[in-house]
This record gives sequence, C-alpha cells and structure tokens, in this order.
Amino acid sequence: MAEFTLEKMAEVRARYEGECHEREIHRQKTLEYLEKQNTLAIAEFERRKSGKPASKKDLWTQLTGYRKNLKSGVTGPLIRKALRAFLVTEQNGLCCYCQRPLLNIAHAKPIEHILPRVDFVQYTFQFWNLAIACFDCNQIKLDKNWANVDKKALDTYPGFAEFTEMYHPRFHPFSKHVRFIRVQTNELLISIYIGNTVQGRHLCLNHLQELSAREIVLNSNPQLRMALEVINAEVAETEGSLPPELKAYLEALNKSTSQLYALGTPPQKSP
Repeated sequence: MAEFTLEKMAEVRARYEGECHEREIHRQKTLEYLEKQNTLAIAEFERRKSGKPASKKDLWTQLTGYRKNLKSGVTGPLIRKALRAFLVTEQNGLCCYCQRPLLNIAHAKPIEHILPRVDFVQYTFQFWNLAIACFDCNQIKLDKNWANVDKKALDTYPGFAEFTEMYHPRFHPFSKHVRFIRVQTNELLISIYIGNTVQGRHLCLNHLQELSAREIVLNSNPQLRMALEVINAEVAETEGSLPPELKAYLEALNKSTSQLYALGTPPQKSP
C-alpha cells in the first residue's frame, strides 16, 4: 500500500459510495442516512464542547439497531455489512493492526473506531476513522486514545499528514512502519513486532506487545481460548459497548499477559 494522497482518498471514497449497500437502488438513501448521523455526531460534539452534559444516546449503537426503513432496505445491519465487506477488501483480508488474517465469521471482524468515539464523538461516522480489526486487537485497544490531545478539539478529521504521533491503519502502510516475525509450532504461536518508525514503535509499545502476550497465553491454554471465543461471539453480535464487568475482565487479562512479550523481544525505544 502506497502512502496516501488526496487523489487516493477521493478514489477510495468514490468506490465506497458505489458499494455502500449491496443493492444499487438503496445506495443514495444509505449515504443520506450516514450523512444525517454524521451531522448528529458533530452536534453532540458541539454540545459537549459548550459544557453541556453528554447525551445518553450512543449514535453508533443506534445504527446497529436501525431498522426503521425496512421497506426501503436501508437498515443498520445492511449498512454495517456493506461497510465491513468494503473495508475487509481494502485491508486485503488482514487485521488493520496486527496483520493477521481475518476469519470468515462476522464476530471476528468488528468495526474499529481508530480515534475512539468516547473521546472523539464527532468522528463516530467519519469514513476515515473506521477500519476492521480482529477481535483480539479490538478488545485490547478498547477505548485507548493514541492521538495527541489537541485533536480532541477538532470538528474536522485530521489529514493523513497530521498523524505523526501514532499509527493510523487507513493512512499508513504497515510494512513501512512495522516488521514482524511469526513462528508457529504444534503447541505455540509467537509473533514478534518491531517498529521501524515513530508511528510503528508507538503501535508496538502501546498495542502489539499485548497482542503477542495474549497470543502466547491463549495458545497454551485451550480452555481459556474457548471461553473467550464464547465471549467474543456474544459481545460482537451488536458491536455495542461492553458491560462493565466484561470490560474489567478483558482489561485484567491484557494487563496480566502484556509482561510476557518482554521475555522474547528486543527493547523498543519510546517515540
């Protein structure tokens, strides 16, 4: 994947507009609905910026359950299905963060908000803020914010050249920023990631080392893996917010396994 340009962005966006619904007759209404939701997200951002309390409505969860226009065919599940299919193709069937192959089941391919909507509600429906992560990466990242704090005050999405502090999977070619080695035996799977750039090192330190540790633990504990697969399927069904208890459990799992990564990898300097 080459570095992004404005021409490339326009070309990708145009392709999505031609694939935003599986039926051509419903694509214009789909785009209108998404633009309406984007307007609501920006209005919520302005509301919070003015000092008013956050609305209790989660616009992304509303999309998940949107079925008002059943006769028109424009529904939340169909919008998500088309978006997921488009992004998976854009990513060559690989997770946006770890580059592992995405499995051919929906709950293994959650739609990821690169800048988390808990801090960046204005980008809830921003096309360039959405990617497909594997379930492990999606749950390890959770609501972590990797961007500089000044981006929180922006109502328009930062350009690709502005992401100098973090890896952005829609804008940065993975192979330029990170190199990885994957070794697999009958009993063990080990992935080693090495950052080549500031953005790549940031991704390794803040995300990929935890993924590698989890991978080691799960592949050596089949019962734990089976339990997490059940949790994954249940949570990803709606792609909504995690229950507090489950979120705390996953955070504890991430914390307890992340130290394992340091045992088999060279040290990385902070960006």
